[in-house]
Amino acid sequence: MEDLASIGTTGARVGEMLLASGAETHRAEETMNRACRAAGAIDVEGYVTPTGLFLGVKDAQGHAVVEIRRVQRRGVDLARVVEVNNLVRHLERGKLDLGQVAAKLAALAAAPPAYGNNWPVLAGAVGAAVSVLFLGGTVRDMPLALGAALLVRLVVRALSRLDGFYFLAEFLGGFAAGVGVVALRTAGISFHAPAVLVASILSLVPGTVVTAAIRDFITGDMVSGVVRGAEAALLAVALASGVAASMSLTAIVPR
Repeated sequence: MEDLASIGTTGARVGEMLLASGAETHRAEETMNRACRAAGAIDVEGYVTPTGLFLGVKDAQGHAVVEIRRVQRRGVDLARVVEVNNLVRHLERGKLDLGQVAAKLAALAAAPPAYGNNWPVLAGAVGAAVSVLFLGGTVRDMPLALGAALLVRLVVRALSRLDGFYFLAEFLGGFAAGVGVVALRTAGISFHAPAVLVASILSLVPGTVVTAAIRDFITGDMVSGVVRGAEAALLAVALASGVAASMSLTAIVPR
């Protein structure tokens, strides 16, 4: 059996990384419990909230270790969620031992995002350019939606690197989109302003958070479901408030 302290530390690290990467609380809780049991813990009790986790492990002699982790910075990195899940599966099947899993988790945490920093921004902008066609726009509106979405994503990316600016990033993203659309209208460019505006902020809509909240409700994690639902609502309000603020400051409403 592995050292009990190492089991607790690695198990908590598994849950922490999953939670920080956008996994549902149920998935994070179940996976870290499985990791600890696979490493040899006799009794495992884990409890996960959207912003932290508690983990207690016990061996056959009755010795116990408790781990508490606070997760302050969260995002969406589904590739990392898959990687952590695969490491725990390999641990359960005996393909990796606990030390190897801990080393791979440390390397994964230190590694840059799977798709870098620029590709997600570009992908979001291209998605906005395409989605404008489904919002009533035309092919002529696509370059404008692409540029507006690039501006929005760059603003959000810059603020997301700072602690404590989670909701402010959404607000300023919506604000940047509104200012960009108003600037284009003021310049006398003819385009479908509502379609370009909606397309440019579409990638900021908290769809992943809503999905996680629903999954938490389905699995019976009522506290996490309520918290994530409130988070999604606040993010949506922040985004809409940013757009409304830009319209109010310029006193121009796109038509």
